[in-house]
Amino acid sequence: MSLKPGKKGDANRAWNVRRKGEKAYSSAIKPINRTFLIVCEGKNTEPEYFRKFPVQSVEIIVKGMGRSKSSLVNEAKRLKAEPDFKGAEVWCVFDYDHKPDEADSQPADFNGAIEDATKSGIQVAWSNDSIELWFLLHYQYLDTALEREGYYPILKDVWGLESFSNEAKTRSFCENLYDLLNEGPANQAQAIERAKRLDEEHMTTGAPYHQRCPCTTIYRLVETLNAYIKN
Repeated sequence: MSLKPGKKGDANRAWNVRRKGEKAYSSAIKPINRTFLIVCEGKNTEPEYFRKFPVQSVEIIVKGMGRSKSSLVNEAKRLKAEPDFKGAEVWCVFDYDHKPDEADSQPADFNGAIEDATKSGIQVAWSNDSIELWFLLHYQYLDTALEREGYYPILKDVWGLESFSNEAKTRSFCENLYDLLNEGPANQAQAIERAKRLDEEHMTTGAPYHQRCPCTTIYRLVETLNAYIKN
C-alpha cells in the first residue's frame, strides 16, 4: 500500500531510486507527514549515515553531491525551489576541511555558505574540521583543534581498522556507520552533549565559523531526526 501518492514520472527519478536491497527510509505503518531533504557534501560517509536513521512517519531523501560549501548551498537552494520538494525541511551537511592551498578563500566561502543557507531557510549541519569529529565524540570529549587527519588514527584504533582511509571511506563501511555508532562503547547521547558543549563554548566567543574548531552542529540534525524514531 502506498503511503504517499507519487507523481507521474517520479518512479525513475534519481532521488527516488533505491539500490538493490536498500530499505525504505520512512515508516511502513504510519502515513508520511513530513519530508527531510538532506544535501550532503560527500557521496558515501554522510549520505549512508543519515539514510540509516530508523525514522517513522517521515521521509528522508539524501543526496550526496560531491560539492562543498557555497556550491552545495546553491544546489540545495535550487532543489528547495523544485515542486518535488515543496514543503520539505532542507538541510546542508558539509565540512570546513582545511586546505592550505585555499587558505585565502576558504574562510569566506565557509562562513558565507552558512550565512547564505540560513537566510534562505536552509538548515546547516557543519563540522570544523570534519564530520569525523562527530563520530569521535561518541567515544570521547575532544576540545583540541585538529584537522581531519588528526581524527583518523583515533577512530582507526577505536574501530579496529588496518587503514582508516582505505576502509572507513568505503560505501560498505559507511552503510554500517549508524549501527556502529549506536553500539557500545559508542554513545550517541554523550556525543550530542559533547557537541553541544563545544558549540556553546564557541558561540560565547562570537568567533566566525571558520575559527570555531573543534566544533560540529551535526547534533542538531541528529536530534531533529531522533524525534521521529519510535522508542
